[in-house]
Amino acid sequence: MALFIHLSNLVINKTKLDEHQLITLKKSLNFGSSERDQEDEHILSVAAMNPDEHDESPLEVAKIKREHYAYVYRYGGIEGEVSWLKADTSCSFCWHEADDLHLAPKIKIIDTMPYDDFFEKYKNFEGFLKQELQ
Repeated sequence: MALFIHLSNLVINKTKLDEHQLITLKKSLNFGSSERDQEDEHILSVAAMNPDEHDESPLEVAKIKREHYAYVYRYGGIEGEVSWLKADTSCSFCWHEADDLHLAPKIKIIDTMPYDDFFEKYKNFEGFLKQELQ
């Protein structure tokens, strides 16, 4: 599934974590306390308004290597050299490389769709995510 990029997102590659690391990380990041936090089977995303609001100490405590997380900015793209994370050209959505063949064509269509057409077709954002980007 593609995840929506808010202003600033800390995105973690769940496929490189063991169960203990994932539980520790979610607890220390207070994951789920914000309706903007998202996850799918491959990635976990913690949203913030500004990049300086992300705390890296939980990543250090859970012993998450730098190549297993990235920062994604709505108006700046992906920060860091990670091959596993993909994003559209407008940086509205990100997804794990395992979903690339499935999602990239859909994202490309949506990326070029006029806003009026988008809102008329989907009515609400949650419906769009469930309907199109699974």
